[in-house]
Amino acid sequence: PDYKIHLITPSGLSDQELDKFHTSLREVLSLIKYANDKEGMERTIQKNGHKLRIEEIHVLNRCINMKLELKDGEEEVELCKAWEDMKKEVAEETAKRVEAETTKRVEAATKDSTLLESLRNLMESLHMPADQAMEILRVPESKRTTFSAML
Repeated sequence: PDYKIHLITPSGLSDQELDKFHTSLREVLSLIKYANDKEGMERTIQKNGHKLRIEEIHVLNRCINMKLELKDGEEEVELCKAWEDMKKEVAEETAKRVEAETTKRVEAATKDSTLLESLRNLMESLHMPADQAMEILRVPESKRTTFSAML
């Protein structure tokens, strides 16, 4: 009951205070401190970027969801390389997401364009009013005003 407990709050430590740690705890606390600060994280990795052991990786993965992984047979990971790999992975995921969203938009625009052309053809060839053509082609009610304006 009389034991002292020293509580460390990484976000409350200055860089000078973090520099007082001479073990890998410095890197772990620094990474936790700058978990939501990309520039601070980058500085920390450039300054302290050395290899992290499995225990440190587990702490970072749990505390800040860093998603560091060891390959089979590895006992440590090079932090600078892992950071670059993570940035590359995020960039690739972002590019894939943007590509998928763009594809969806293009497909929707193409579908609308085709539907509009079909409406025009139906109206022209059968001398049909727009409302009747939209009914036949089952144009959703939500799009009928927009299509009417384009016709």
